[in-house]
Amino acid sequence: MRVLTVVVVLACLLSLVSCKHGGPRPVADHTLSDADLPKTVEARVGETIDLALASNASTGYSWHCDWAPKAGLTKVGEGYERGASDAPGSGGTQHYVFKAAQAGKVVITVQYGRWWQGGDREPAKQVTVNITQ
Repeated sequence: MRVLTVVVVLACLLSLVSCKHGGPRPVADHTLSDADLPKTVEARVGETIDLALASNASTGYSWHCDWAPKAGLTKVGEGYERGASDAPGSGGTQHYVFKAAQAGKVVITVQYGRWWQGGDREPAKQVTVNITQ
């Protein structure tokens, strides 16, 4: 029974280590940071767009992302990448990854705020995506 417990604990620790570092993120056709916004992107159907937004969850702030029309983009991924420092309170990068689904114009709006308290939000920033065949 003790051997089984040790094996389970080791497996859990190994999975935590792999989550901390994660594997390499797929390369997107277009990568934008919050410092780049507002921005217009020319994309073709099937190309990917990665919004890489500086974030620090320890402050209580997080990103909110919406886009219209919904049919123009498909969200294919979302995640948080820790920064280089492991120090408490260190920030990282929030990623929203989209795939251009159909030709047309799509507007992505992102806003950084304390959504849980209903206020303290930065003004919205936008990405306009012009999608061609």
